[in-house]
Amino acid sequence: MATVHCVLGSCAIGGRAGITRIPETAAEAAETIASSGASQATTAAAPAGDEGVRFWSITAVGGNVWIKFGAAPVAASGQDWLVLDGQTREFAATAGDKVAVIDA
Repeated sequence: MATVHCVLGSCAIGGRAGITRIPETAAEAAETIASSGASQATTAAAPAGDEGVRFWSITAVGGNVWIKFGAAPVAASGQDWLVLDGQTREFAATAGDKVAVIDA
């Protein structure tokens, strides 16, 4: 079992060429899930609009987990994205997507 923290954030765009993306300080949504052998999904979903600006930041503590994104995602062992214990991974958010997690 791991504690999985899922944060939905957005980025400010800046830099000399206008391509640097810097996370905003305020999260749009944040949920912590205690993973198990059954898939569990966030209640928060990425909203429509501002495509390419929102992202998911997923942190696993206490064990490895598999994650899946979708409107009604079901995470399964050995499929989609692996987040290792102590690791934080970031993913571009697609409108309507939630995050599902399951123990690895």
